[in-house]
Amino acid sequence: MASLEKDLMFLILQFLGEKKHTETVHRLESESGCYFNMRYFEELATQGKWDEMEKYLSGFTKIEDNLESTQIFFQIRKHKYLEALDKRDHAKALDILRKDLKVFELDLFKEMSLLLTMDDFRANPILSTYGDTTSARGHLFRELEKLIEANPLLRDKLQFPVLAASRLRTLIDQSLNWQHHLCKNPMPNPDIATLFVDHTCDQPIAEQASSPAITHFMGGVPNITGFPPMSPHVVPGSANAGITTADQATSLAARKKNGVLTLADGKSRTSNVSSEGPTPWKVTEITEPSQCYSLRLPDNVTDTKVSRLIYTNSGSGVLALASNAEHKLWKWQKSDDNLTGKATANAHPVLRKPKSGITMINETSDKNPEEAIPCLALSKKDAFVVSASGGKISVFNMTTFKTEKTYMPPPPAATFLALLPSDSNIVGVGFEDSSIQIYNLKTSEVIHILKGHGNRITGLAFSLALGILVSSSADSQVCIWSIAGWEKRNSMYMDTPRGRSRPAVSDVRVQFNQNQNHLLVVNEEQIAIYDAQKLDWLNTWFPRKATGRRITSGTYSADSQSIFVSFEDGTVSVLAALNLRLRCRINPTAYMPLNPSFVRVLVIAAHPSESDQFAVGLSNGHVYVVEPSESEGTWGTSPPGST
Repeated sequence: MASLEKDLMFLILQFLGEKKHTETVHRLESESGCYFNMRYFEELATQGKWDEMEKYLSGFTKIEDNLESTQIFFQIRKHKYLEALDKRDHAKALDILRKDLKVFELDLFKEMSLLLTMDDFRANPILSTYGDTTSARGHLFRELEKLIEANPLLRDKLQFPVLAASRLRTLIDQSLNWQHHLCKNPMPNPDIATLFVDHTCDQPIAEQASSPAITHFMGGVPNITGFPPMSPHVVPGSANAGITTADQATSLAARKKNGVLTLADGKSRTSNVSSEGPTPWKVTEITEPSQCYSLRLPDNVTDTKVSRLIYTNSGSGVLALASNAEHKLWKWQKSDDNLTGKATANAHPVLRKPKSGITMINETSDKNPEEAIPCLALSKKDAFVVSASGGKISVFNMTTFKTEKTYMPPPPAATFLALLPSDSNIVGVGFEDSSIQIYNLKTSEVIHILKGHGNRITGLAFSLALGILVSSSADSQVCIWSIAGWEKRNSMYMDTPRGRSRPAVSDVRVQFNQNQNHLLVVNEEQIAIYDAQKLDWLNTWFPRKATGRRITSGTYSADSQSIFVSFEDGTVSVLAALNLRLRCRINPTAYMPLNPSFVRVLVIAAHPSESDQFAVGLSNGHVYVVEPSESEGTWGTSPPGST
């Protein structure tokens, strides 16, 4: 495939992905053979969709292409066979043996045949470690991943190029602007009816020095500052002829100058009002309870602050870790008021308390628990939570609340936890001594120790699609580590906006967006977006210095189209993720009407599937779930260039 043709294929894949045509995306990946989606392949393995795995794989390689390809197909078919045996479906196992495994070497076929005669194939020494279905599928994928990365036909197709959002739409906008620029009789408000033929303006208008450009056709055009002419010339009467953006006058596009972050016009400022043509766009202000739905989760204890807060992955619960090391779990049930059983501000959840009376409480150190740095991570299927509050790391069963295991007594104390998405037995543990350990919870073994930070670890985030772990530390350093060999790939320090000083110590958090091509980095001073692979700076947002407000937490919404930012005073700002423009500001009086001035918002969490819902944890122990009212529909309108 030619280089430009391949680029076009990636642009189409990005466009289809942004439009949520998931099945089409994966079919095109396979049919074009340009990008092997490891994350999708893992999903198929986890779900046991063996035929779909082979069909997807066949777009890139055939069973006889090389040794690695043969091994990949064999491992998939072998596991399909073993699962049939484990379910005691001998008829299906025999069918798999005859149709799928007979093509391999005779010795392998004979070994597989012998397993049919055993009551339990685990009696075979080679298969004695075969666990349950879930763990076996996880182990299979790790083996397949190694073979794929070693396969010369696949290893160069594992990285999706880093593209600006909606790149194909941007190129179309640029083309239309240029076509309109070449019109003999340009109309001020051209009507674009189709992309099937070149644009022309049919009706003449009065002569003018320059024609207005078409802006934001089919959505916003991020960071377009000009389109190069086909040959050197100057259009009279316009210093910005060609492509323009509607908000050049108040652009927040930033530049780097002498290592310092500045705005496009060199002035350090933010803008709450942008413009698109003659119509001004304004930030939506939510100040009244009637403008949103909010629900305080039931709990009688209000003497400890909420230190950490997350939704369950199913979206039906909220889990909080308090400063006294105790966990609280709220669960929603299906009802007439809540048909989905998902978390909502319109139905009351139940504070889970097992009949045994057991509570999930972390072990603490000799220090004051209030001074400890709490951390927690939830397994993919919400089966268990890994947590620490300055003492040992504990693993709790989310159904019975029993403590399954404890690990790693301090010092050093754990300060951040992140589970490997493909295997919840593997956890990344950040420590107060700046080290990171990759640890196997099942075998209680340290897989690797990562060293490269100069201060305590404040954030960890895995990306299977990119094959990396990103870490952050209290001195604003961000590092990238390869999951394959755990070597350090890259590192940088967060830029400091001009006129501001970098905090000596700050809780820097990192999070990948849904497509895993952008990295959100948050500290008390700013929200920043970086390229997820190269750590190239893309954009920054920070509150006006005059407000004196400090950011306490920030997170992507479920669809990664918005970023929720919480402040100490209880204000929540909703930013458009594409350009970090402020969409909506939610005043604390709207969702916690009683004495909001006496409490602080410490943490914010986004619902995993409801894009406009979030929860906040307060300094008085309260937790609120907040979502827009039916009349509002969503949190404000999209600013220019944010779609």
